[in-house]
Amino acid sequence: MATARLQTFRSSNGSTYRVETPGQPLRCSEDAAWLQQQLAARGVKAYKPGISVNDPKQRKAANELVDWCSGESFKLWDRTKNAYVPSLTLGNTRLQSVPTSAP
Repeated sequence: MATARLQTFRSSNGSTYRVETPGQPLRCSEDAAWLQQQLAARGVKAYKPGISVNDPKQRKAANELVDWCSGESFKLWDRTKNAYVPSLTLGNTRLQSVPTSAP
């Protein structure tokens, strides 16, 4: 299950309040769990394909890949080398990152 989110609303008198919305079930929980396990063992993180992993401000938890199905694109970042990973071989499976811009 994806994490719950807080949503901020404004009341009629101008004050704000937050409401927790429940998390949505993962579309492909087995695929997502397998990917997270394989990447964690190698010190690599997967991020959404629309961000630039070369920008440290965009490598935040909100942009990490949580819900992933086999065949969807992503970007890989090696936390130990602090470098973009173009591809990664896991046994018989090859993971390919979406190209990213140079720093």
